[in-house]
Amino acid sequence: CRVLMVSTTLLKHVVKADDYNWWFAFQDFFHIVGGIFVLVLAMGSFSMVTITFREVPHYARELLAQAGCPVSRRANIVGLLQSRHLGIRMIGGCLTLDARTMIGFFFVLGALLLEKAVELLDVAESQ
Repeated sequence: CRVLMVSTTLLKHVVKADDYNWWFAFQDFFHIVGGIFVLVLAMGSFSMVTITFREVPHYARELLAQAGCPVSRRANIVGLLQSRHLGIRMIGGCLTLDARTMIGFFFVLGALLLEKAVELLDVAESQ
């Protein structure tokens, strides 16, 4: 959200060129790079939680087998673990982020930033 806001306000500043000083670009660059870094960090940690939770049923099956638990009970416990959606709980729902979701999100974000950059160059060229 921060990354898209900075790219939108940058476009507004170029349209009103009298308000924008060249050193404001440092702040805009910092916010864009910092926003992308925080997004990668947050989504990376969320995806690690999802990946770890997906391993729980397999890990439980191995531990129960090592403990000598009967096969029927192992199947019951693993079935219960697999029937529940495991992931990060946010606002009453379960959020699962994996590599495919992250790649898709950053592809869309990159496309939006590219579109804003082309629009920015078009406005700057027309002035």
